Amino acid sequence: MVLFAVTRVVYNLCVHPLRNFPGPIHMRASVFPYLYKEMTGTLSDDILDLHRRYGEVVRVAPHELSFANAAAWDDIYSQKQNLGRDTRFYSVPEKHLASVDLQKGNIVRRALQPGFSERSRREDRKSTRLNSSHANISY
Repeated sequence: MVLFAVTRVVYNLCVHPLRNFPGPIHMRASVFPYLYKEMTGTLSDDILDLHRRYGEVVRVAPHELSFANAAAWDDIYSQKQNLGRDTRFYSVPEKHLASVDLQKGNIVRRALQPGFSERSRREDRKSTRLNSSHANISY
């Protein structure tokens, strides 16, 4: 057990594909500091401090990077690039929005898309106002 933990830490620091990204050594070595910060509610503030210290890209856990550049959102979450999806994170049923198979995920996405249109949101606001006035809820 101890040998496995030591091997994992050495792998995360020396061999892992994200090894060259900056970040505190304890967070690059193990996921436990990240989990602790998340459980104590300090993670977002700590990540902000890390960005101030290390720059726009910070390794906050062995398998996780944090980006402080708005342009990174387009690069990462854009539907235009077909980068594929890592099956470790997207091992969900086939017909799901986050499906590993992008074509099957697109089927679900197209079915849900009308619900997020501007027209749908306006109708939802009207419905919410009617329901809230009926229930005597004031804003």
